[in-house]
Amino acid sequence: MDPIKLALIEDNTTDSLIIDKVLANKEYSFELTTFSNLQEFKSVWKSEEIDLVISDHQMPGASSFDVVTYIRERSS
Repeated sequence: MDPIKLALIEDNTTDSLIIDKVLANKEYSFELTTFSNLQEFKSVWKSEEIDLVISDHQMPGASSFDVVTYIRERSS
């Protein structure tokens, strides 16, 4: 089975490391790419295949609602 390509948008490095560690201990294989903000994520959204996005709810300059809005507007 191919790994699930996961984008993590998280501004807290410790939280990113915890999520990475939790995912590594699961039966599924994940290919995790971490972004520290929405702008970084936007720069690769259309150029990379991403299966799943996990986002911090509150980040400086953006929220998880902004992430969902961005994806919805570009996925139609």
